[in-house]
Amino acid sequence: MKRNVLTLILVALGLSSCAQKETKLDLTTVKEFDINKYLGKWYEIGRYDHSFERGMVGTIAMYSLKEDGTIKVVNSGYKNSFEGKYKEVIGKAKFADKNNPAKLKVSFFLWFYGAYNILELDQENYSYVLVGSDSDKYL
Repeated sequence: MKRNVLTLILVALGLSSCAQKETKLDLTTVKEFDINKYLGKWYEIGRYDHSFERGMVGTIAMYSLKEDGTIKVVNSGYKNSFEGKYKEVIGKAKFADKNNPAKLKVSFFLWFYGAYNILELDQENYSYVLVGSDSDKYL
C-alpha cells in the first residue's frame, strides 16, 4: 500500500513538472496585415483538438467588416460528418493592439475575448494563414 502511494506521488510530481515546462514556440505575429484582404471565407484544414470544436468537419470561418469597425465572425461546420448536424456560431473580433494589426481578439460570448494572432500568412495572395493565441494551447 505504501509503495502504491509513493508511486502515485512520484507520478503526480512528474506530471506537474511536465505541465510547468515552457515550450519554445515562436508566437510572433506577421509584420504586415491588411484586414480588408483577410475578409471573406476561410476553410479550416487543421486545428488543435478542443471541446468547442470536437468532432466538427467542413469547418469554415467567414469574416466581414461591421459599420462600427469591428469584424463579424461566423464559424460553421458539421458534427462528425457532412451528413451530421450543421452548427453555426456568430462572434465578433476587434484589434487588440493598434500598433500590431495582426493581433486581434475574438469573442463568441458576451465580453469574454480570446487572443487571435496571425502567426503566418501568405502576404501576396492571402491564400493561407496560421492563427494562434498568446499560448501554445490554441492553433
